[in-house]
Amino acid sequence: MSTRFPAPRLAQRETFQAALEEARSLTVRAPEEYLARLVDICAAAGVAVVYVRELSRCRAYGATRWLSPIKALIQLSRSGLATSTD
Repeated sequence: MSTRFPAPRLAQRETFQAALEEARSLTVRAPEEYLARLVDICAAAGVAVVYVRELSRCRAYGATRWLSPIKALIQLSRSGLATSTD
C-alpha cells in the first residue's frame, strides 16, 4: 500500500474540475510518469489520492468517499498497471 497521504485542502468544485482536466491529459503517459503527479494535482484541489493493492476476485478499480465535510478521498487499485508504487 501507498504510505503517501498528503494533507488535503478544502475541496473546491472548480479547482477539482481543473485538476481532473490535467489528470486526464496524464493518462496517455506511462504509469510511472503520472501516478505521483496525480496525487499532487488532486491534493492541490483538496482531494487525497491513494493507491491500494488489488482485492482478489474484485472487479472494482477504485472507490471514493468523504473523510469529513471538507476532505475527500479517491482510492485506486493498481490493477492493470505495469509498475508498482510501493
